[in-house]
Amino acid sequence: MGRKISDIDKESLEEPITLGELDSALRGLNCDSAPGPVGISVKFLKKFWTFLQHPFKKMIDYGISVGFFGTMLSRANIKLIPKPNKDA
Repeated sequence: MGRKISDIDKESLEEPITLGELDSALRGLNCDSAPGPVGISVKFLKKFWTFLQHPFKKMIDYGISVGFFGTMLSRANIKLIPKPNKDA
C-alpha cells in the first residue's frame, strides 16, 4: 500500500496518446470478441485500421480534451451466463 508512481510515469501519462499506442492496444484485443454498443467489432477495426486510425485518434484526442466520449462509448453490456448444475 502507499505506492506512488514516479514523476517520469506521471509525465508520460499526461502526454497525448500516440498512433503507436493505439496500434499496440488494437493488436492486443481479441478478434472474436463481441462488438460493443455501437456495433463495431475488433475484427472490423483491425481490417480497416489503415483507413480508420487517424479519424479514431482525432476522436480520442477530442474526447480527452472535453472529458467525455459520448454515451455510446461510455457504456458496456454485461450478460450473466449461468453455469449448468450449479445452484442459482
